[in-house]
Amino acid sequence: MHIVGDAQEEWNRVRQVLHELVAEKGVSPDDIAILGCHKLENSCFDQKRKVGNLTLREATEPPAANTVRYSTIHKFKGLEADCILLTGIGEPSKYYQQEHWQRFLYVGSSRARAVLHVFARKGIIPD
Repeated sequence: MHIVGDAQEEWNRVRQVLHELVAEKGVSPDDIAILGCHKLENSCFDQKRKVGNLTLREATEPPAANTVRYSTIHKFKGLEADCILLTGIGEPSKYYQQEHWQRFLYVGSSRARAVLHVFARKGIIPD
């Protein structure tokens, strides 16, 4: 669990985890999916789709070298990946309230086959 204070901190932590997975542990970018509560253009990655040496792409786009797929939790329902980075939990939203975050955690977490990293805003996850 990665507790973050804001969108910039979340972006930085995701970059660090991607570097660790790909450069240090040898995980293929094709085996990683970033799932968020919001569409890519409404996420912390909108203006910074280049994350380290990798570029985020919509999960519906064809695979390409040095890219990692991004999808909303809803659109990824029924799909899986070896490594899931679950982002945007607790991000300020006019659509989602506290009761939504537990459902997003459950659905998003169940998409990971082997590795799960959850990025949540401070105060969303009980101590």
